[in-house]
Amino acid sequence: HGWSWFLMPPDFPLRVVANDILNRQVILRGVKVNAFETIILACILLSTLCMMIDFPLANPQNPVISTVRTLDEIFSGVFIAEMVIKLLAWPVFWGEGAYLWSEGCAWNWLDFIV
Repeated sequence: HGWSWFLMPPDFPLRVVANDILNRQVILRGVKVNAFETIILACILLSTLCMMIDFPLANPQNPVISTVRTLDEIFSGVFIAEMVIKLLAWPVFWGEGAYLWSEGCAWNWLDFIV
């Protein structure tokens, strides 16, 4: 996959770990799925549900609103970690599988901008 950040070759230990995280497969109900993407999609779904519950004028002392806002901070951390892992594993702009210029990278652009 070329060099990541122009500093890390494909066999750099940090990149190897990041790629291992991204490519780990698990068997779920008899079907082999990508564990990382499944977890991220579940987080996106739960985060969306939390956004549906919360609203700007909600009472912050309400236990439900307080929990939702805490979960929002946790999901932000998860999504930042997702982007960091991908940026460590893949080249950023150039090369095969580049984070911002490969096939299907529209979601990566959204992660990068948000």
